[in-house]
Amino acid sequence: MSKHTPGPWHAEWNGDAWQIHATQTQIAEVYYGCDADKERDAPDARLIAAAPDLLAFVRYIRMTLPHYSAQVKEAITVIQKATGKS
Repeated sequence: MSKHTPGPWHAEWNGDAWQIHATQTQIAEVYYGCDADKERDAPDARLIAAAPDLLAFVRYIRMTLPHYSAQVKEAITVIQKATGKS
C-alpha cells in the first residue's frame, strides 16, 4: 500500500463540486452523482480535508496516553482503519 498524500489538505468549492487538495495536488472530489450541492456536500468535504490531521492526533494519543488502555486500543483500531493495516 502506498502512503497517503501528506497534509495539510483543504476543501475548495469549484462551482460544481468540492475538491480536496494538498498543496497543488487534487486528492478527491466530493459530490453525490451529477447533482452537486455545496451546502449538503460541505461536511463530507471538510471531514476528508481534516483526515491527515485527525490521523496525526490519534497517533499522538496512542503515544502519549499508554496508561488509558481502552482508549489506546480504540486509537489503534482507528489508525488501522485509516492506514489499511491490521
